[in-house]
Amino acid sequence: MPNPTHMIKLTLQRTVVYIDRLPLFTRLVIVLAVACEILAVLPWWDVRAAGRLEPDLIGLSTMHRTNTYPFIHMDVIHLIINLLGVTPMLERFEAENGTLTSIALFFGPIRHHKTSPYVIISGRPTIPTWSAPIVMVLLAAILLPGSSALGHLCGLAIGYIFGLGYIKFLAPPEWALRWIEGKFKLRSWLPYYVSVDQKVYGRFGAVLPMSNLGSAPVVAPGLVGSNQRLGPAPE
Repeated sequence: MPNPTHMIKLTLQRTVVYIDRLPLFTRLVIVLAVACEILAVLPWWDVRAAGRLEPDLIGLSTMHRTNTYPFIHMDVIHLIINLLGVTPMLERFEAENGTLTSIALFFGPIRHHKTSPYVIISGRPTIPTWSAPIVMVLLAAILLPGSSALGHLCGLAIGYIFGLGYIKFLAPPEWALRWIEGKFKLRSWLPYYVSVDQKVYGRFGAVLPMSNLGSAPVVAPGLVGSNQRLGPAPE
């Protein structure tokens, strides 16, 4: 029977390693979301009223709401649920497409299902990866009825459409990203920055065909393409 203390320690270690490997923009989103939740308790500024998305209040002087609403949450529980759902998608997208592309396209296309089709729970495949964000949205809708389930579902729909490749034209051109990176030397002074040349799976998550490498036969060195004689030399 596994030791509960050991399991908790191992889980904490894995969590620390995962957080330490998060790329730059994903870290920034988490910090801003947590900061907004802290500011929400201050009595002299209602950050939720100032930054949440309300269609009736959108105008030329309040267009900031279209960018600030992802960081606004009803309470700490809402914040935790959203971070659990968004962080894995956002860090995967940033690793695949780069930090600048993630900033330009601040919504989470879902491509992780190509490399990890299922979410693993207790060592066995449990639910399809593509459905995990929907589960989180439904969970938030049940626990927090006023958390705008429709808005979350609309955001997911855009992410799925982008992930399927139908709106790739919205992404910035790669030559422009390279020019910005070179002009401002972003790779040299920004920690955890993912450049165009450091992407894990290439532009828009094009996964290299690595799945068949394990099926290649293992041959001892020195025997391939060689006329080496086996056994004693003839007299």
